[in-house]
Amino acid sequence: MSVRKFFPANAALTDEEALYGYRATTQILAAMRQVIWSMTLGRDKILYLSPSAEQLYGESASVLRDHPNFWLEAIHPEDKAAVWSGMSHLMQTEHTEFVYRIQVEDSSVQWVHHRSQIGHNRFGVAERIDFCVALCDPPKAANTGVEPYQKLFNACGDAMLLRDPTTLKIVEANPAAIRMFGMGSAELCRQRLEELSDRTEGFDSAAEAEAIEAAKKGQIQRYDWQIRTMHDQARWVDITLTIVHLGGKELLLTVLRDSDTRKQQDESRIVAADIIARSVDFVGFANPAGQIASLNPAMQEMLGVRADEVRKLFLTDLLPVWAQPLFLHTCLPLATKNGIWRGELALVGQEGRHIPVILNLLAHKKRGAIKGYSLVGVDISEYKHRENRLLQTKEQLEADNHIRQQMLANVSHGLVPSLNALQNSLSSLTTEDAAKAAANIARAVKQIRTLVDAVIAYTKPD
Repeated sequence: MSVRKFFPANAALTDEEALYGYRATTQILAAMRQVIWSMTLGRDKILYLSPSAEQLYGESASVLRDHPNFWLEAIHPEDKAAVWSGMSHLMQTEHTEFVYRIQVEDSSVQWVHHRSQIGHNRFGVAERIDFCVALCDPPKAANTGVEPYQKLFNACGDAMLLRDPTTLKIVEANPAAIRMFGMGSAELCRQRLEELSDRTEGFDSAAEAEAIEAAKKGQIQRYDWQIRTMHDQARWVDITLTIVHLGGKELLLTVLRDSDTRKQQDESRIVAADIIARSVDFVGFANPAGQIASLNPAMQEMLGVRADEVRKLFLTDLLPVWAQPLFLHTCLPLATKNGIWRGELALVGQEGRHIPVILNLLAHKKRGAIKGYSLVGVDISEYKHRENRLLQTKEQLEADNHIRQQMLANVSHGLVPSLNALQNSLSSLTTEDAAKAAANIARAVKQIRTLVDAVIAYTKPD
């Protein structure tokens, strides 16, 4: 038998030395308790299998060599998927390591430590897979102590309290909770949530009792609560409540996340929404494409549309036909550019009625991108009616004054020649004729005076 193939890189050895080395290596491998074997990269043929495989797998080495998958078939069914998945990545990682169970013919289960790696020739080319499997102790159970949880508890940025589920007193508080309430750990512990509550809002113990019962059933609970901070300021927090088991005890884990800013913003939005809903002005919101997203009740009533029909409309559907070009080519571009456009326009009400409004069109942007539009229309119909009435009254007064002026001019034009003629007649009369004509002259002057008074009374402004 030639043994040179086992020592190809050491040509200096004699045949006797090479044979001795081969026999020594065979004896060492036979005495090992670990099972060593090599396979082709395709895992379809065994190149070498140590004799120790007979003891571990309960079959002769010759039988095992004829079944390249003997080691896979011996893996416990519950562990096969994990081993198979890990072996699929062997060519990328070139090394894998598992701890799993095997079942032999007598159905006994044993834990083994399995290592596999890619073998290369002297040129660095992968040519086989080498395996080494040895018996080992079962893996130790995971650490169930409280130390890992304690580290997380202390490192968490949110305030956390551990409470007794019976007395509801605080058992332990993490550093974030101590900072939030501004008191020492000993002072904070053994208190209840209601003792840390804001005096105005208080704490609903009955509502929390329901939340605790739900948490005991495995349902994570969340609710808002207003606390009194270290500076005696009221502040809203969001509480998450759940049951945890630490050190053999059942405890209430209460996580307090500062939500004061969000709460104030929510309340501001609620107030703003209420104002818009009650406003008599026409308020609407549209997406960047101009499709209506919502209209307040006043605008829905003005248009005569139901709430479920609002999203079928676009901004141009709210305007008369004559106003749409102005809106598209002037109002909308200016609002998009400047953020707002304000001017007088009209909206189309029920039955096509045109309603004059002062329209405020706002463009809402975020990082320069349009997120939508809102419009606020103030009804100026009554103002327009009063303006029209005043204009009509002014025009009527101007017409009446013109008529009066024309009448005065006509009267003056008729009286002046007659008075001039009377003056000329009187200047040519003798004393005797004047005495005879005095009565007629007085009667004529009286008639003229009556005419003048009547004209003055007619043309006098009301």
